[in-house]
Amino acid sequence: MDGLQRMNELIDQLQKKGAEIVLYEDDRVVETEFLKNIIEAHFDSERYLQEKDDKVIEQD
Repeated sequence: MDGLQRMNELIDQLQKKGAEIVLYEDDRVVETEFLKNIIEAHFDSERYLQEKDDKVIEQD
């Protein structure tokens, strides 16, 4: 995930400097919001799994 986060940071920096960024996913153009949604979904999954692990540990 660090790679996607870094890519997102670089995109933000480039856009602030006026660069036009075009992202592709499977030969179709996607918005930069698509990348942000992927990152957020990953973190949501990590939080969910951590909560499940914590509950299992509490039960032991």
